[in-house]
Amino acid sequence: MTKKSDFIWTFFRKDVSTGRVVCTLCEKEGKSDPTFALHHQAMFFHVTHVHHVKFELEGTEEDENAPAKKRARQTTLVANTTSRLSRLERITLAFLMNRMAYVIIGDEYFQDAFNDTLATLVPPVTRKDISATVRSLHTKVRELVIQMVEGKAVTLALDSWTNVRHDKVLNFLLLAPPLCLFWSSVDCELESATALYLAEIISKTIFEVENAGAFVVGIVTDNAKNMTNAVDMVCEHASNSIFGIRCASHSVNLVIKDLLVPSGMLTEGYAFLERVLAKFAGSQDLRRMLKKNQENVVSGVGIKTPLKLVKPADTRWNSQLRAMIRVDKLQEFIRLTMADEDWVQDVSKWKALRDAITVLKPFQIVVDWLQKDESTCLTTWIAIESLRQDLGKLEKQFPLLTSITTEAWGRVFERWTANFDASMPCSAAYLLDPSDRKHWDKMLPRDDRQKTTERICEFGVRYLLRRSGELKYSRILMQQGVSVPLAPPSEPVAAKMVALSTVLHVQLGRYLTKFAPFDESISPEVSARDYWFGKFVAVPELSTVAIAILSLASSEASVERSFGRQTLVHTPLRNSLGDENIEAEVFVQMNYGIVFPNDPIVVRRRERLQTSEEFD
Repeated sequence: MTKKSDFIWTFFRKDVSTGRVVCTLCEKEGKSDPTFALHHQAMFFHVTHVHHVKFELEGTEEDENAPAKKRARQTTLVANTTSRLSRLERITLAFLMNRMAYVIIGDEYFQDAFNDTLATLVPPVTRKDISATVRSLHTKVRELVIQMVEGKAVTLALDSWTNVRHDKVLNFLLLAPPLCLFWSSVDCELESATALYLAEIISKTIFEVENAGAFVVGIVTDNAKNMTNAVDMVCEHASNSIFGIRCASHSVNLVIKDLLVPSGMLTEGYAFLERVLAKFAGSQDLRRMLKKNQENVVSGVGIKTPLKLVKPADTRWNSQLRAMIRVDKLQEFIRLTMADEDWVQDVSKWKALRDAITVLKPFQIVVDWLQKDESTCLTTWIAIESLRQDLGKLEKQFPLLTSITTEAWGRVFERWTANFDASMPCSAAYLLDPSDRKHWDKMLPRDDRQKTTERICEFGVRYLLRRSGELKYSRILMQQGVSVPLAPPSEPVAAKMVALSTVLHVQLGRYLTKFAPFDESISPEVSARDYWFGKFVAVPELSTVAIAILSLASSEASVERSFGRQTLVHTPLRNSLGDENIEAEVFVQMNYGIVFPNDPIVVRRRERLQTSEEFD
């Protein structure tokens, strides 16, 4: 398979005489043809997407000193990362990353401990200086984030939460898997956020992102009714040039909560878990005996610390699953600790616990997969099919599971099919994956394939015109509680839309019928996106559209993680912290390691994370 570095040099080189980047495929620069301009943008999108940071070409393909120059540039970049920030900014960054109150800078004990460092700053630093520097750091990091997303197809992820002031807050993140960037945090002025009100906020945020040079191709949110209605309104307003996506991991969670838990199949396992945990929670002597029994068995140099029982959250099935796994892992020691309890020695109780774990484990694997930043609509389709196969194997072992899964899959496809009927992001991504062509008839019937093809073309026409600058995203404007409809496109743009639609239909038809240039055999080692990158010369329009659809994120779990960061920043003790500083701190915390990947501290932390052992 072609290496990424080779791929980059295949398409671009730097002209030594002019110092400008030349596309080796076009063999000339500055072409006015929009097709080639689009081709250049898409290629640069790939380069920045692979490296997560803006790629700068230095040297030429023929330059024998290019590797040495590249190594020298990387060494200099690491050494100079610290010098990009002033001493005051580094001190502020330490405050920000550790979520320290700004007033500490004026504390006498703090000043005494760090006198040597603070003495270099004249005049003395005050809390106002720290606050102002936080905002300036936010501006600096934001400029780098904008450079990273410029020209990219991104998915806008959002969700709401309630802060310590009991205000409703919307967090927005930009996803271009595996890239995940915090964008903004918006306070909802209305206590009851209606779909129309949320649609206006979402539309305003999309407008800001598009003005920054990125292209929003999808919006992912949870399954709350007001959220889904708001997203549908925004997509309809954008003439379906944006896909509306329901969070895949949240959908799986709802299926389990609604069907498996109340079905009675897991009741006995849950009841046994609660009884065991309640027994240990009410007796410190039992907890000490459990620890001592483990130490007697696993004592020795380098052995992990004895495990503790985990208290689950009642509202989280995956938390209960982890608690069951821990109890099952400590089965030998629990039975030894409670040797006089007949119900603990009952083998059927432990079997019920293991059965519950066996049934829930496939769901847990899929949810963990879908909650990663790398999750896309294509991986969602693959994950759900994997879950279907795993449950099919389990049905032979658990007959009761057959009736449950029949109803469960009805609910799954109600969420995936009915809710996605207007946009079909998962089926579009699946159809554009050439590695699974032999299963198309089984997984995507001909009628559904035709609908998906039409949806891809409808989206593609407007997306291509947005990339070329001939169409601009227009935000939702409100007049007396009703959104103002978009003005129809001009005659030249309308004619261009018809022409592009014809081109996309022809290219898709060739792709679906395996006609040239799609008639070659496809290696399973080549990903769907890499496949379409290789088709830029033959079909630049369809390739650009395919890359955008295959980059659609399918989960807003990253937004949930941003809530955790924001909760640690905006605590009851820091309740007076301004909204601007809260957003600035979270923005820098979540994005600093991405925009400064060669910062020595970031490098050391990344290396520790990669080499560290996993402890229970």
